[in-house]
Amino acid sequence: MPGMLTKNEILYPFGPFDLVTSNHRLGGREVDVAESKVSLEKQIQLLGAKAGSGRPDCGDLGDKNGLYLFAIRTPGRNGPIKPIYVGRTVRRGLLKEAFGPHQKDRYREALGKSKGTPVTCFIAPPGRKKKLDKRLLADWERILIYLAYSRSYEICNTHHVPRAMRIEGVRVLRHQNGTHTRGQSKTISASDLNRMFGS
Repeated sequence: MPGMLTKNEILYPFGPFDLVTSNHRLGGREVDVAESKVSLEKQIQLLGAKAGSGRPDCGDLGDKNGLYLFAIRTPGRNGPIKPIYVGRTVRRGLLKEAFGPHQKDRYREALGKSKGTPVTCFIAPPGRKKKLDKRLLADWERILIYLAYSRSYEICNTHHVPRAMRIEGVRVLRHQNGTHTRGQSKTISASDLNRMFGS
């Protein structure tokens, strides 16, 4: 059936991969695209060498279609990783899409607001498979944007976040009339639902 997952459409997360930064001419930090690509290619090669024993084969990860996340790892040992941007590509390959000209300003703005190390994660099929169903990727992009938005007010792309909609008492981020709030648990059922989703 159309849209049904098959064995060949199982996706895996790869990363997080550390990115390289440099000083921007107007002040602050920015992602050094050229150096980050070189660094990513080395990290992907190292990851490929570790394939097997429960680790999926990343294959030629940079050329695959899939999803990518830009995030910032906060300072400190095992600091949390804060999602900043979720995107997808169905044509260009993850490496080109994740560092396209339209992303640089978003990344620089995020680095200006946060201390820490910028990282990226790729989500793609394992092995040699490169192409994916466009509808599958669109669905997963919406899901990941919403999950990222529920964790961080600073997520750049909010176009898939439901607006003016809420489930009363569920502690997920609500976006309504330009304001951001978290629901309060007011009933036993809402408390149980919050525990179910780990919120």
